[in-house]
Amino acid sequence: MIMAHSNEHLLNNALCDDFQQMLRPYYWTQRLLCASKYSIKDNFVLPNSRAYCAVAVFLLCFVTSAYVAVFIEVASTFIDSLVALQEMIEWAKDTKVTYLVQIHTSASSFLN
Repeated sequence: MIMAHSNEHLLNNALCDDFQQMLRPYYWTQRLLCASKYSIKDNFVLPNSRAYCAVAVFLLCFVTSAYVAVFIEVASTFIDSLVALQEMIEWAKDTKVTYLVQIHTSASSFLN
């Protein structure tokens, strides 16, 4: 058990070196993802400090807001592209109809 705001801890939190090496990849993966609930220091398992929790929350908020901003930009660009494509399709239809009308009137006047 850990005492609040203290570096004191019981000896039953001690880890042997083999077990500590086995936990190390899992521990670093959790640290990189800001999901770690403990830290390993001097062969003891300790809860994270409040500073780590505050930095993790700030970092996760920043990454989330950056992700949302990029998503909004990509979605906006995609929608703009779809609108431009629709305008090009309408323009092509209008041009085709105008061209066919011109051919029809030319053929009609030629036959008369």
